[in-house]
Amino acid sequence: MQIQGEALELAIESWLDSQFPFDSIEEVKKGAFGADCVQIVHTRELQNCGTICYESKNTKAWSDGWIAKLKQDMLKVNGDIGVLVSSVYPRDMDRMGFVDGIWVCSLDEFKGSVSLLRESSH
Repeated sequence: MQIQGEALELAIESWLDSQFPFDSIEEVKKGAFGADCVQIVHTRELQNCGTICYESKNTKAWSDGWIAKLKQDMLKVNGDIGVLVSSVYPRDMDRMGFVDGIWVCSLDEFKGSVSLLRESSH
């Protein structure tokens, strides 16, 4: 199960690296507290103009605790946007949505929407 989760984390990080080469993509090391990955947005005009925190979950069952944990992780790094990339959704969801201040999406939805979220972070 841990290997599946790490594979999803690596997929997110490598995709962000390839799409946004000027942004800082920071992996949070295994065992360290915090989101799986933090993206610091840079534009041509402005450095460090927004921070997006990503958490990935590749499990069979949803946990409401993930939202609260990501919010806490965002506070530690002054995050502007939280994104939970998950293989499962909360009970009343069947696609990407906003849950208590956090974006919840699948890996495919993440790839399609991260540019929009990035633009709204600055």
